[in-house]
Amino acid sequence: MRPSTQQSRPAGAFRGFPLLGRGLALCVGCALAIPGCDGSETPEEPPPVESALQEPAPVPAPEPEATPEAAPLPPEIASLPPKYQKKYRMLESREVLMEWKHEIVLDDLAPDPSDDATTVLIFATQNDSIPVSMAGLKALANRVDDRVETQLVSLLEDDSWERRAWAARILGQTERRGALMALTEVLAHETDARVRRQIEEAVTALDAVPAKAEASEAVEATGAGRGSDGVEPGEAGG
Repeated sequence: MRPSTQQSRPAGAFRGFPLLGRGLALCVGCALAIPGCDGSETPEEPPPVESALQEPAPVPAPEPEATPEAAPLPPEIASLPPKYQKKYRMLESREVLMEWKHEIVLDDLAPDPSDDATTVLIFATQNDSIPVSMAGLKALANRVDDRVETQLVSLLEDDSWERRAWAARILGQTERRGALMALTEVLAHETDARVRRQIEEAVTALDAVPAKAEASEAVEATGAGRGSDGVEPGEAGG
């Protein structure tokens, strides 16, 4: 019997390698498929469906801002009847359309000859809106009231050239002789050509007033010195 040329292997030699390979494969698969097998931390589980569907806690609504109180009325306006106070507030309000403000001044207050309407119009000349202020000045043109002259003279020093010019123009148109000195003083330092022109015209107009006044006073004096029949006292009889 010929001896086998293949060397004999010890019993069990290399027999464990296939098992070792399969074991390594299982460990690798475990590490890839099962979280935590590679030594990393296991992620937290998602919240249960019931808690995910719960409504969030209600957030308290912010408290509404306090509505600012209406500004107090000037004493001159506060003493007026409610309807004139309302007109004043509408002219001062930023929520009222400019068209409505014009209607209040020109259609409601201008035809109203009362002292109460005059008071509101005097305040209207100082309105933040130049158009409203101009409307108020025009509405005061034909009013015989010492307060009107005082207001017009004060507006000769206003920051707005429109107010200064219109105040001078109305003073000249209404023949307010008492404003002549104020107009002359303002003319000495007024630099705006548009305002100067109105002041100069007003001064010229007021310079002519004394001649008319003197003539009128002379006629009244002559009439006052005669009787109802035009005869001087003491001339009657014979």
